[in-house]
Amino acid sequence: MEIAIIFLSITLLLTIIFIGVLFNKYSDINKKLNDTINSSNKEKEKLNKLVELEPGDNAIIPNYQLEKTNSDNTKVSFEVTYEVEVLEVTKDKVKVSAKNFTSVDKIGRDPKNHQGIVNLLQDKWVDKKDIELVMDTQKRRNIKLNELGI
Repeated sequence: MEIAIIFLSITLLLTIIFIGVLFNKYSDINKKLNDTINSSNKEKEKLNKLVELEPGDNAIIPNYQLEKTNSDNTKVSFEVTYEVEVLEVTKDKVKVSAKNFTSVDKIGRDPKNHQGIVNLLQDKWVDKKDIELVMDTQKRRNIKLNELGI
């Protein structure tokens, strides 16, 4: 009986030591993971600052939903992808001026609707999340200049 109690006590002590070792390894791994996440977030913030929308940038607004009312008062939906120039920028919104658009829908490809569709997005505010920046040579040049601090 005494041997069983000694054996169980030693087993309990070894188990506690093993749990302590595992906890230390977990803490080290968790710390390294948090450091990696923090450095990754800092790199993303730096990249986002470099690739921010600025007035004068070109962008696209893909899959912009439009509706046209026909002569018989039926509404027809279609999509266009606008090519825009950024005029002003706020925290969540961007003021844009449409330059052109493309569409795969019949209504969007109709030449008589072209100017009206372009005029719909003249000097309008849209959400930043709906805009995709076009990385042309001028934007790449500006990013490099910003990196150099010029």
